[in-house]
Amino acid sequence: MYGTKTDSGGFNDGRVFLDAEQINHQQKGLSEAGFDPGAMSVGMAFLHETLHTFAGASYFDSDEDNAEKHGRIKTRFMDIGSPGPVVKRINKFRSEMGLATRENYVAGSITYAKDGNKVTVKNGKTLLSKKQKDETTTFLSSN
Repeated sequence: MYGTKTDSGGFNDGRVFLDAEQINHQQKGLSEAGFDPGAMSVGMAFLHETLHTFAGASYFDSDEDNAEKHGRIKTRFMDIGSPGPVVKRINKFRSEMGLATRENYVAGSITYAKDGNKVTVKNGKTLLSKKQKDETTTFLSSN
């Protein structure tokens, strides 16, 4: 690959690119909101991006997974923000580990949820944190 890559990604030819800055920013935002940063660990990012490759996706055989490994629905998730097959699969792993799950991804902001609490993180900043228990919404800022 030539040039500069500013986002993590998995490719049908088997390459996986991890953006350490992106991962660190997500972990920082999760930590500041009181969520376990393991929800966006290097391992979770690697598993996620690996499932975008043909080899990674070949371990799963649903229609949705098959479309993903051939690149036919990759932009659907980015366009409307709802989880695609890869995020759904990784969310199962997160849930089993007691970590927050990824709810949506819109314009570089990722929303995570756990136990009725939600946090939206973008560029290492916690944009919105909502606690279900007391129904309060807090806007947070990080330096």
